[in-house]
Amino acid sequence: MEARGDEREKVLYLRRRSGIEEAILVFNFGDSAASVTLPSGRWRKRVDSADPRWNGRGSPTPPVLESDGETGISVSPLAFCVFVRANQNETTDEHR
Repeated sequence: MEARGDEREKVLYLRRRSGIEEAILVFNFGDSAASVTLPSGRWRKRVDSADPRWNGRGSPTPPVLESDGETGISVSPLAFCVFVRANQNETTDEHR
């Protein structure tokens, strides 16, 4: 498990790995959007508290993204996102 915090950005980043499975949780406690970098690979957003289905205001974070290890993503203010590493055979259905 890896945990990092950025007091200036008001962001908490958690990364958990078990075998080939991997998840990243990003919590933005700030009043403005925060940018974080995901490790290299394909990532699927599983939960985004800014999504309207959770009564959020909407999110700039895409449901699936390819990261080169330097790709920054935006997390909405006062929100959190859960990402899981996607395998190559996985579909892009956002509601899976």
